[in-house]
Amino acid sequence: MLGHGWSNEIETWKAIPKGMPDSKEWVVLPFSNSILELITTSSGVYIIFLESPYHSSKNLTFSTPLYTGLASNLKARFNDHSRGNDRNNLFNKIRESLDFQRNRRNVKIFYSYVIIKEYSLLRACEQYLINIYGPVYNKINSIGKAKKHNPRIDATLGNR
Repeated sequence: MLGHGWSNEIETWKAIPKGMPDSKEWVVLPFSNSILELITTSSGVYIIFLESPYHSSKNLTFSTPLYTGLASNLKARFNDHSRGNDRNNLFNKIRESLDFQRNRRNVKIFYSYVIIKEYSLLRACEQYLINIYGPVYNKINSIGKAKKHNPRIDATLGNR
């Protein structure tokens, strides 16, 4: 495996959990407090990802997963990640590390989720996504290592 980021082991990519939702089932929304009402209260897996400034360029599509999680209530968990001006919430930590104020026009952050009802599949899908993408903000189970100027966020596996 790579020391940081996406896995380069083909067997890791082939280990798709039985029942993994199809890409068409994922909902993709811009990551902001204003989308809370668009998010379901169902259980599921979510990915917060960054879209490259070159995403819309001819023949180029780049997106980088930043954080992967699971939740028994996706809306409540999103609210935890984006709540107010708390410097420790995930959204503010991502914005700070990306120097969002200076790069506002170039940096686009998205929240994508898929509904999964069965807990064992929920956990298997989350682990698969962490294994293949190694999101840089996941501390638990991530293959990457934090840098001093780019702090990690602890993943929580509570009720949300």
